[in-house]
Amino acid sequence: TEIYTLSLHDALPIYPTNWEKLPAAWMEKTLNVPQGWADKQIILHFGAVGGELIVYVNGRRVGEGFDIFFPQDFDVTKLVKFGADNQILVKVIESKTFDQRGKYGRREYLAGSFWGGGGSPFSVSGIWQDVFLLAEPKVAVSDVFVQPLVDKDELRVEATVANHSSKAATVDLSGTVREWINQTGKSAEEMPEVKWELGNKDLLKLSAQPIKLASGESQTVTLTTKVNGNLKTWSPDAPNLNGLLLNLSVNEKKADVKYQRFGWRQFTIDGNKFCLNGQPITLHGDSWHFMGVPQMTRRYAYAWYRLLKDAGANAVR
Repeated sequence: TEIYTLSLHDALPIYPTNWEKLPAAWMEKTLNVPQGWADKQIILHFGAVGGELIVYVNGRRVGEGFDIFFPQDFDVTKLVKFGADNQILVKVIESKTFDQRGKYGRREYLAGSFWGGGGSPFSVSGIWQDVFLLAEPKVAVSDVFVQPLVDKDELRVEATVANHSSKAATVDLSGTVREWINQTGKSAEEMPEVKWELGNKDLLKLSAQPIKLASGESQTVTLTTKVNGNLKTWSPDAPNLNGLLLNLSVNEKKADVKYQRFGWRQFTIDGNKFCLNGQPITLHGDSWHFMGVPQMTRRYAYAWYRLLKDAGANAVR
């Protein structure tokens, strides 16, 4: 029996192997911000960064954050030059630099697992998810929380609306729910390509009373509706999903749309039973997991498939 292994470089070919030994790095990007964005709120978004992140825009420090798996956003509106080139400079210090022996081991930060905080070639260090600039309206939906209350047959949505403009605004918020349709192919060649669409039928509609926002003010609005059998429940055996579209109007003019995917499902605890949609469900776990973060990508799965197909191997590790 032949045994094959894959390295981080196999999963991410553009990743230089000598980077694995660096405790910190500076990264620079120059990009032109369109003049047409001058009336927008500009957000610099990091999908996920492993370690201490320090951000500069055009030579001025924007902020910093320490994390591994969660996204981080920075408002850079006041630092950006519109219609001109802008320098984005970031420094990342890998998380294990901050390790120190304590009551709960060598880490005093949340690393998620062995793969999240050093000690392995597959540990997460540096920028490992997408980074982009986002231009949003001055009055926009800044956060969305979907809460499926299956036991009450109620869908609840909490949306935070922020007014970054210099004037007060009256906003209307409404939403529709449509079926999320997976169009990804089932073969190994097709699966790395993510494809989906929303159905053309509104399954649910939500609305809220108009609210007034002063300049610089944020408010959280709650929208609720009865489901009445219009949504299919989610379960591991039937992973039905839906797409929420939140529409924001400002002074009776359409201003913003936010999308959020969700499943109509609810986890509850009944005595010593863990329940999904009111029915007991047993969760199975393992004390060890091989898959590190880079190996959770579609690219890595496809690399494995190609390797095994070409080699004709019967066993892997």
